[in-house]
Amino acid sequence: MKNNDLSDVGYCGFFCGDCWVKKEDFSKSAKDLLNKANAKELKQLSKGLPQLSPGLKGLNHYDQFIEYLESACLITCYKNCRAGGGFSTCVIRDCCRQKELAGCWDCDEYKSCSKISWLEPAHPGAAIKNLDIIRDVGIQNFKEGEKYW
Repeated sequence: MKNNDLSDVGYCGFFCGDCWVKKEDFSKSAKDLLNKANAKELKQLSKGLPQLSPGLKGLNHYDQFIEYLESACLITCYKNCRAGGGFSTCVIRDCCRQKELAGCWDCDEYKSCSKISWLEPAHPGAAIKNLDIIRDVGIQNFKEGEKYW
């Protein structure tokens, strides 16, 4: 019997089991590094060390680095989107639920949909490729085959 369980496939066509944010617990790593980087001594060193060596000029961007880490701490995913995880403001999930679709692959407009476009900068072409695969071979074959990120 084929397993057509959708719990690990996002509405957008990404396979949650391959997500590096979830697998690597990215936010925990960012929090650990932020705790170390926020040390008063490091901030103080970042003001003087770049003048000693050109190789340390990146320390001039200490405040931006801290801001990056603070943002990175927010990149979490403990549950798949179908179980309430992911971004609470996901327009893709909202659209599929409103249209009562299993995912974008069930919509005839997915290739030109503006709601998918926000994924493009981080995942160029991947969502459409995954949606095409799901539409062509079904969920189970998609889960067992090549997937794009």
